Amino acid sequence: MPQLQAKDTLRTGMPIAELPGMTKAKAARFGRLNIFRVADLLRHLPTRYERESAESSLAQLELGTIGATRGQISRCHWEPKVFRRKGRFQATLDANGFELQLVWFNAAYLRDRLHPGLILRVQGKVKRYRNNLQMINPKWDLLDDATDTPQLDERLRPIYPATDRLPSAAIEQVVDQVLGQLLGHVEDPLPAPLLEHHQLPPLADAFRMAHWPRSLE
Repeated sequence: MPQLQAKDTLRTGMPIAELPGMTKAKAARFGRLNIFRVADLLRHLPTRYERESAESSLAQLELGTIGATRGQISRCHWEPKVFRRKGRFQATLDANGFELQLVWFNAAYLRDRLHPGLILRVQGKVKRYRNNLQMINPKWDLLDDATDTPQLDERLRPIYPATDRLPSAAIEQVVDQVLGQLLGHVEDPLPAPLLEHHQLPPLADAFRMAHWPRSLE
């Protein structure tokens, strides 16, 4: 998604539909979460955080650890059980000649979402099954292309209130696009002496810590 440039005017009252790369359809999805303006996005706080592992190449994954890597889906297969929605969805992730098996149980919906050619970033516990590296029920993100910047350091990932058509990752992407510039426009309604007396952070710092936490503390 395009980043706001220095010449762009970013206002808390700006309609979210005016952000670079924001389509009418996507703005409507934000509207279903009562996010109509940039200020609404700022106040849309995470409900929890997930620790996201540093990303490594598929060849560098270590058995028995929580690993994160990326690759392109080369094969997919659904193995149904007696009941239609019960079964196992399996995909093979390929990167530079190395393969990783991804297995999700009772996830029939993935048949419509994952297919060969897609590029994924996955995170899960690395194990070996029949001489193959494998992750069971890994977390996954769909990447636009293989050149998407890898996550080189462990971090806390915010999880936002979301919908089926607007997942947390999509909200996070827009927050990351605007937050750095937006914080400079936040006006704190409390005077500085009152903040100091009660040992409260400035409002802009509070928003930064909520959206971009450095630690759970």
